[in-house]
Amino acid sequence: MNAINELENKYTKLFKDGKLVQIHIAKWGMHCQLSKEDLGLEEEALPTIFKLGNKMLVKKEVLAKFTSLEQKARTYLKLNSHEFPIAQAHFVPRKNLISVINKLQQYKREYEVLIEDFVTNYNTYKEEMLAAYPDYREKLEPFYPAVESVRVKFSFDISIFEVSLPKKFKETDLLAIQAKDAAIADLKVRYEQEMENQYQKGIANINNFLSQTVGELRGQIVEIFETVASKIRKREVISKTNLNSLKNVIDNFRNLDFLDDKAINSKLDPVVELIESDYDFKENQAAIKRLGASLNDVLETAKNISDIDNITGEYLRKIDI
Repeated sequence: MNAINELENKYTKLFKDGKLVQIHIAKWGMHCQLSKEDLGLEEEALPTIFKLGNKMLVKKEVLAKFTSLEQKARTYLKLNSHEFPIAQAHFVPRKNLISVINKLQQYKREYEVLIEDFVTNYNTYKEEMLAAYPDYREKLEPFYPAVESVRVKFSFDISIFEVSLPKKFKETDLLAIQAKDAAIADLKVRYEQEMENQYQKGIANINNFLSQTVGELRGQIVEIFETVASKIRKREVISKTNLNSLKNVIDNFRNLDFLDDKAINSKLDPVVELIESDYDFKENQAAIKRLGASLNDVLETAKNISDIDNITGEYLRKIDI
């Protein structure tokens, strides 16, 4: 199998285990450019090292609602996916895809409610701002767009896609090009070389993406497990919050682990069994000791990065079949 076919095969199999997801969110900034005249400055009164900012047309609290919801949606997607090295996208494992899309659709509906509310109350927001700064009404009013043009400045779209590779020219295409123009034929050769370079880069991207995914997932396990294991070593009280943190990080790990990290997964079961038991981890010293031993067993494996290549290699062999 040549490099081109190898990469195409890897992408095809990879996207059977998950899809790329992007969210595209737009909003009107609710401001316009501040000028020297707004500040009553002469032409040379402002040194070039300073940059003028914006004058708000609507109260900041209104814009903050849109910004806050956008941040929630982007943070949710980031926490429930893997950053993909192409197209600034997020790779969402197949087993987690439906729940992620449903949650993003919920954010989209909430955003659309904000849009409708904003459009409905646009003139009210405008009058509130102008009334709050009557001395600037004459300067501000011309900068307000018509309400009909405001709605199109807002959007919330969700894209689910795969990466498709550029196709190479067929030899029949080459013959036609050569017969028509030798210079274009030379361009074709250079195009093919660039495609070959991209294929090689693509293979490196996949390898790096898989290694980074394993490392980040294990890193999350280490962070939370080490916190609780440290409390046990210091003989501090293990709270319900601590146990919930362990359960949440395990659930997140298994939702995002499309590579099947068997070394970690097999050692998480005893931890889950203890967490879901009726043991009193504030008083039962035997249970606390068992939990500490289980956490340390997981940590020993999670901190050992020497087997990451084995995990990614096994996954690549699986998708090459």
